[in-house]
Amino acid sequence: MKFKAKMDGLEHNMEKLEKWKMALHETANFSGYHFKQGDGYEYEFITRIVELVSSKIKQDAFHVGDYPVGLESYSEAFNYDVFLSFRGSDTLHGFTGYLYKALRDSGIHTFIDEDLNRGEEITPAIVKAIEESRIAIVVLSINYASSSICLDELATILDCLERKRMLVLPVFYNVDHSQVRLQEGSYGEALVKHEESLKHSMEKLEKWKMALHQVANLSDIKIKHGSS
Repeated sequence: MKFKAKMDGLEHNMEKLEKWKMALHETANFSGYHFKQGDGYEYEFITRIVELVSSKIKQDAFHVGDYPVGLESYSEAFNYDVFLSFRGSDTLHGFTGYLYKALRDSGIHTFIDEDLNRGEEITPAIVKAIEESRIAIVVLSINYASSSICLDELATILDCLERKRMLVLPVFYNVDHSQVRLQEGSYGEALVKHEESLKHSMEKLEKWKMALHQVANLSDIKIKHGSS
């Protein structure tokens, strides 16, 4: 049964589900980077991301498409320049690991959680790290939505976007933004599984869905390796 059909029958405890849906929706609506195998070399793609982040850190305010996204005053205390949200089993020992090294080598203070056995709940330490970061890079890979922690991170990141004007940079890694926005393919399958396990807390699932939808609807910056 398709996810939408299953959702039509839900009547109770939808708040959490709405929160997830909104967070996903918002993330896809921000300026994002798209990388698919065959587009070019990953190191070129990573270099462009690092260059963008470096330029944004040097600015007090900037705009992404029609969304004003201003960084907080530099007088405000930030412990991190960048928070990386990613599915560890997908990209930690590949794309995200290389991105983290490139950011670090460029002097960009970046938070990364390298624990692949993080359990099912986002920890206060992770929430604190998100709150204390200027920029969030969300690596949306094929299995990102299968992790409840990743979805909680995304919802928290988008909350910071609204409250603290955090800059959010989504990276669509071997997935299309429409798959994230419409919650199709692996994203739809993952949300169906979450629905089955969150029968008494559907408001969380709804929040995740909205988060995915929003992140996929951001103005797209499509970069293909080898392009000028």
